[in-house]
Amino acid sequence: MTRRIAAVRLLVPACLLAGVTASAAVDPNAAQAVKIQRSAVRMPAGIDLSRMQLVDEGRMLRVYTQVRGIGDDKDAKLLFSADVMQKLGLTNQQINRQFQDTILQSHRFQVFDDTTTVVREGARQTFEGKRMDIVIEGEVVGSTQEIVNISPYRKVHTTVHLSIQMKDVVSGEELLPGGVSPIGEWGMVQGEGTLIAPNVDTSSPDTQASFGNDYQRALNKALRESAARINFVLRPMGRVTFADAQSVGIVGGQKHGFQGGDSIVVFHADLTELGSGSERHKVIAHVQPLAVARCDGVGTETSQCDLTVVDPNHTIAVGDFAVLSDTSAGGLRVQ
Repeated sequence: MTRRIAAVRLLVPACLLAGVTASAAVDPNAAQAVKIQRSAVRMPAGIDLSRMQLVDEGRMLRVYTQVRGIGDDKDAKLLFSADVMQKLGLTNQQINRQFQDTILQSHRFQVFDDTTTVVREGARQTFEGKRMDIVIEGEVVGSTQEIVNISPYRKVHTTVHLSIQMKDVVSGEELLPGGVSPIGEWGMVQGEGTLIAPNVDTSSPDTQASFGNDYQRALNKALRESAARINFVLRPMGRVTFADAQSVGIVGGQKHGFQGGDSIVVFHADLTELGSGSERHKVIAHVQPLAVARCDGVGTETSQCDLTVVDPNHTIAVGDFAVLSDTSAGGLRVQ
């Protein structure tokens, strides 16, 4: 009897503890508590009046790409033949498609092929009935492959040098002054680059194809670096429709290029006019960052965001703007 009573006494606390644990289980729909930091806010890059106006149009930026120069560089020092390049699909058209797919990984833009046209001059140009926003031109300006001795083997080091230009068709502004020159390398670290065993014929079909694949991988690196730079410069924007002490609501959702989990910087913009007559136009005179918010509730056209940083010296008002933060602009989106 004594043993039974002792066993019951041990079971009761255990049952009570289990009940407490069950009742304390976190509901997966419960929002995480957000502690708001009170401090000044740093203004990110990527602010542009023409892109601010896209908020009212309810769409993503339209980006048109054109990549050329594949196989055209007479000074290229490659170890594989032009026939191998064709067999591997290393053509301007195929690489431009690959560039488009790399940019599309961010899911921030609509991306189109512009290989049949040249960069548009002037403002508000159209292509296939749609207004163009951004034209991106890429060119392979240098390619080299060299064999490095790592006795008893040899190894191939491949370098591909791109030149990227990006233009706002509406304003005519060059968005990458001086251009961007990403360099893709393959074979510099362990596990990369074709290894050539002693007495292997470098002109054999298999070895030639391996050299071509090295070139493709180096080019991929250069394309990814280019896309990362484009994502950082071109950012979706929204407009504040609601604000209180804890949150903001914005016009700006998936149609504009936002995704759940994005962080945004809310800011106020003052405009002024420059020029005269038909040349008179509005420009951004001053921007004041107001707050940072995390947007978990991203819909098709609007988003609900929790404030994480607030500048105590300024107040958010309906009509203010929001732009994707540096943190979110620096990574790829995940569907």
